[in-house]
Amino acid sequence: MTELSLVEFFAIIAPLPILIAAAIGLMRIQWASKQNRYIVLLVVFASISQIIATLLWWEQVNNMFVSHVFTIVECYLLLQYYSFQFEEKAKRLIKIVSWLFVGLGIVDFVLSYNNWNMNAFSKGVECAILIIVSLITWRKTMVDMSESNLLSKPFFWVNSAVLVYFSANSLLFAFSESILSGERTIGLSLWAIHLFFMTVYYSLISIGLWKMPQK
Repeated sequence: MTELSLVEFFAIIAPLPILIAAAIGLMRIQWASKQNRYIVLLVVFASISQIIATLLWWEQVNNMFVSHVFTIVECYLLLQYYSFQFEEKAKRLIKIVSWLFVGLGIVDFVLSYNNWNMNAFSKGVECAILIIVSLITWRKTMVDMSESNLLSKPFFWVNSAVLVYFSANSLLFAFSESILSGERTIGLSLWAIHLFFMTVYYSLISIGLWKMPQK
């Protein structure tokens, strides 16, 4: 499979786990806690954004502005989700960070050459923030939960998704401009890797949404 066809393959299948996650979230939203509703909102917004981005990509229309908007919303919703795992002082700090990132994302959106380039800076900052928060909560989760019930907790799956995805893509986002301006085959291969981990990301989130207890 050539680099181009590999990217096309993942571009076709990448929306599927997002749509599946959104469908599961909407079907089970009546049982979702206030915390888990942030993840439902995330996957619904992600499905809409991915459909728009994919349609623009197939029409060979620049879709980078979708990434700018989605990054802001994604990081905000995930940090609001994580805030439920902390005590009051830490919760307030995370909410402050979420709003600061919104401001940063808007500035990056405005200044990024009419929004036609990839938002590498805000993506890199998002990765750093979420990796740190997910590692902190991972340790807290392992202390608070026994092995017997760990896999039944929605948070375990969502946090695993965040840690795997943003860790795998942190270098891609941080150095995306250099990658895209370099050899085309390398850029396409790395983009295919990104799409692969995005598929893993939403698949794990889907499991987490399915694990939400029915009341």
